[in-house]
Amino acid sequence: MKEEDKSIQKEREKKVLATRTISSKGQVVIPAEVRRLLNIEPGDQVIFSLNDFGEIVMRAKKREKLLDLIGILPAKKRVDGDFEVIRKKARRIMAVRKHALREDE
Repeated sequence: MKEEDKSIQKEREKKVLATRTISSKGQVVIPAEVRRLLNIEPGDQVIFSLNDFGEIVMRAKKREKLLDLIGILPAKKRVDGDFEVIRKKARRIMAVRKHALREDE
């Protein structure tokens, strides 16, 4: 191995934060320190990509929160009322539809 390659390898090894064992199901727990550094929360996605050095790079994709999406699309009509009440009603409607779909199976 060239001296320059050894130097690059040593630099990369300094950045190792943790080592984990893969389960028989191919699962691995992301260490708390890594989750904090990447600001990963339950429901977020983790994207694995291969860089030009043949290394796997992991990055987080934040889950869209409902409140973050408000105002993106124009409303068909103005709806007056408490947002939480409207949201609960929408959830009930979705639950009824989901239950109806299960009965059809």
